[in-house]
Amino acid sequence: PFTVQLGLVVFTFLAFTPAWGTNYMAWLDPFAMRLGALPGAIYYSMSGAMLMYLYFVNDDESTRLIGLCWITVLIITWLFLRRTRVDKKVPAEEGSPA
Repeated sequence: PFTVQLGLVVFTFLAFTPAWGTNYMAWLDPFAMRLGALPGAIYYSMSGAMLMYLYFVNDDESTRLIGLCWITVLIITWLFLRRTRVDKKVPAEEGSPA
């Protein structure tokens, strides 16, 4: 599906962006649930924990939670890549154009 491919592009772009900021988290929100409930819950839990920590506990952006969120984005990017590869390998049904 197109939304999975778009999610792959957005997650890949932000996974390899040299700087990381909390505003980038919102760009990934629409796509995280396209892989299923568990990957979406992991992404939303990590980003929510980081944002709660930054906004309510400590506003220093040098926290380790940013690194954990970045690792989560890398994992979700890998899952998107696997999903798009699996979608390409699905054989065409008989009688449908290839």
